[in-house]
Amino acid sequence: MKYLLVMLLILTSWLSAEKVAGPSQIVGENSAYRNIIGPQPTPQLMTPEIAELQNKMDQAIANNDFALARMYDRQISDIRNPLPVNNVRPADELDVIAESPNGHSSLPLYWGTDRLIYPGEFRDFACDYDTNGTMYVALSTSDSVIRLYRSTDHGMTWTQYQAWYHTPKDYYTKVGLVVTQGDSGFIHIYMRHRNNGGDLYYIRVSKISPSSYIAGNIGALADTIDDFSICEDYWNPSYYLYCLYANEHRSGSANARYLRSLNYGRTWVDTTTWGNAWDPSISFVSNSYLLTAQRLPPSVSITGFRIYFERNTSWGNPTAWGSTIGVAADSFGAWDPCVAATNTQPDSAATVWIIFTHDYNNSGDYDMDYAYSANGGRTFTTGQHLSWSGAYDEQFGNIRHYRIYPNSYVNACYTGINTTGTVSNVSWTYANGPTPTTWSTATIINDAMASTSVGGMLVYSPHAPGSGGGVIYPRFGPDSLCFDANWMGVEEQPPTNQNNNIVAVYPNPFANNITIGYQIANPTKVSLVVYDISGREVKSLINENANKGYYKITWNGQDNANNFVTNGIYFLRVKTDKENRTTKLILTK
Repeated sequence: MKYLLVMLLILTSWLSAEKVAGPSQIVGENSAYRNIIGPQPTPQLMTPEIAELQNKMDQAIANNDFALARMYDRQISDIRNPLPVNNVRPADELDVIAESPNGHSSLPLYWGTDRLIYPGEFRDFACDYDTNGTMYVALSTSDSVIRLYRSTDHGMTWTQYQAWYHTPKDYYTKVGLVVTQGDSGFIHIYMRHRNNGGDLYYIRVSKISPSSYIAGNIGALADTIDDFSICEDYWNPSYYLYCLYANEHRSGSANARYLRSLNYGRTWVDTTTWGNAWDPSISFVSNSYLLTAQRLPPSVSITGFRIYFERNTSWGNPTAWGSTIGVAADSFGAWDPCVAATNTQPDSAATVWIIFTHDYNNSGDYDMDYAYSANGGRTFTTGQHLSWSGAYDEQFGNIRHYRIYPNSYVNACYTGINTTGTVSNVSWTYANGPTPTTWSTATIINDAMASTSVGGMLVYSPHAPGSGGGVIYPRFGPDSLCFDANWMGVEEQPPTNQNNNIVAVYPNPFANNITIGYQIANPTKVSLVVYDISGREVKSLINENANKGYYKITWNGQDNANNFVTNGIYFLRVKTDKENRTTKLILTK
């Protein structure tokens, strides 16, 4: 009894002790990991013709003529992967049947600034966007239907675009979505169906006509697929698609496959066997680099590290993979990695981040950790903490860059759950490539309790009133899918009544000072705050009680720390007890 009491005191002391961060370290490629984790050496057809094309491609890359290099890359792939003469579908491939819209119309405002996308239970979702600002969401709903929603007004309203299901019906456990640009104009939806223990199917939809689509499979019948990740590159109109999928039921090595499509998803070629790739994440950089992050299965033992990184320097060409890098700096549990890099050039100098859930001391205290690389993925600095709280478990991290070149920022989000499971929030933050460890103060974006089984995802909307990405998150359940963004609170709106608070802002645009005149109709609390286009507070001008009357104030372009802000668009929010009005300010020094 005395021994048990002592052990209990020791355990209590350890659990209540302050968390201590381990030292960070810089790690590089390790060829010893290659056969266990990364892409396996895959025999490739080599003929004199291919050898000549390969030399030409290498020379084009050396001359920075990447368009010419991609042309040779396509020619090599076409020789190695000739299309079949008769493109006959497998006899047991499931037919895709279009379903008419289910009647969900645009919904009113819910929970403050959140917008409701789908009002019901679902199993999984994915989101992406078009460069014209349209956002899309694909959902696997509980009635075994894939539904495609979209918003054409930067997330204010969402409507169902189309829906499909396979016969026989069965639910989809995983969904992927890629919206591409260029001559194809396609929306690519991917879904894991339970057929054959797990097949990966796709639907390629026209952005102009949702009734125009084709359907097929990736890896169907050949393997059991548990998880996958899909991305595209930005070489419009002749983009490639990339896929990394994993069989998480197979023990040992070679439980994953990598492949790519060079013809807008019609066929998938250059299949490469992968060592281990549970929880796969795949992302493109800007010009030619393709990045992956994956988790090591618990059945495979390597001292230290659980999350690994791979880099391909030539548009996913199967001969251009580097060696594996371990980026989780200890032997504690780590999972759900997500990789993204700055959309800058050259790719070799891009900043790369990998965020993942980390089990501190294997104690059940989950944190959102990350590793970063300042040289395009050649080396990583490990042991970094994005959210490191003992009161909350942080999970379901998502990180993404802006598709339109150039942009050195990434946005990230993650879900925090308190230890009793009664509070769950989705937090949004961002970082800039030159300062990869400086993250903005995390903003809680959800107005309802967030799901503790499915995390949020980032989605951008070019030409929106604010910069950065919005977040799509599921409410607790998951029951209902919601959208929120930093521009929801600072969008310009018309006056709601005759007592328009803002009388004038002049001059606008302004170079040095701008004068703001506003009318107060009745005694009220009034605040005037300037925000930047990402929704961050720049300057609090007024926060006080005011009587009826006309007031003027001047802003000289300084922030709360009395530093002059840079040129650009800002938003002035005037808030009283009865009104909340925003107007745009343009600073041009």
